[in-house]
Amino acid sequence: MINIDQLTIGLGSLLQRISKKVDQLAEMMEGSINLLEEEVELIVSILHQVWDMEESTMESASWLGETLHYVRQGEVDPNDLPDVIRNLKKNLDLLPDEYCTFFLDAKSGHIQNVEISPI
Repeated sequence: MINIDQLTIGLGSLLQRISKKVDQLAEMMEGSINLLEEEVELIVSILHQVWDMEESTMESASWLGETLHYVRQGEVDPNDLPDVIRNLKKNLDLLPDEYCTFFLDAKSGHIQNVEISPI
C-alpha cells in the first residue's frame, strides 16, 4: 500500500479549487464532473452538520443537494454548475474556516477526509 502525504486546506482554498474546476468544465463542456459533485456534496453535508446555521442557509443547502441530484440524473446542464457554486460560496461565508479542515491526497488533490470542529 502506498503511503500518501496529506495536506490540510481551509474552506476558502477548497472553494477556489472548485471554482477553477467549474470554469474549466464550462470551457470544455465535459470533464471530471464526478469529482466536482463529490466535493460540493461534501460541503453541503458540512452545512447540514453545523447545527448553528441560519434557517435560510439550511434551505440553500437543501436546494444545492436537490440540484446535484438532478445533475447526477443528467437533468441539469453542466454549464449551470457555476450558479450552484456561486450560491454555495454566498452561504459558506457564514461558516468560519476554522470549523472545517479538509485532508487532501497530495498527489491527486482528491478529498480524503473532513474534520468538523465543535461550535
